[in-house]
Amino acid sequence: MSFLDGLPHVETCCFCCSLKIGSIIIAGLRVLNLVEVILFFFSSDSFECVTGLMVTIITWINVVFTVALVLTAIYFLFGIVKGWPDTAVWFMYVSALFLIFEVVGGISLCFAEPKEDCPPPWIYGVSTIFSCLLELYFLIVIKSYHRVMLLR
Repeated sequence: MSFLDGLPHVETCCFCCSLKIGSIIIAGLRVLNLVEVILFFFSSDSFECVTGLMVTIITWINVVFTVALVLTAIYFLFGIVKGWPDTAVWFMYVSALFLIFEVVGGISLCFAEPKEDCPPPWIYGVSTIFSCLLELYFLIVIKSYHRVMLLR
């Protein structure tokens, strides 16, 4: 029995579209997230205000997780087209690990030391923790669609 089996089941995504469409959108957003992380990683000055080993570690782990999420998202999109439910399992596990990392990383950012004349890093940490609620909902939608795929 997987820890994902305890997730609730929803009938639609965002109360308006089918689970299949919602899953495609969620996986597509993951692919777009890679572009965001690459642009942020190589061109952003916003995290130059936050220094230290902790932030460096969080940043590199985030890059690794993002690449893993994109690879599993592409695999999941292929699985949606072919009707392969196992592709959802890979995507769900990587998403769940990423969610756990985001919570830990968000809490860690709340305690990071900023440079002078910079916004406090806890702002990024708190916003990350709140975005985890959306990530959890995405995980619930994917798990619900996985159940639908298994019934077919």
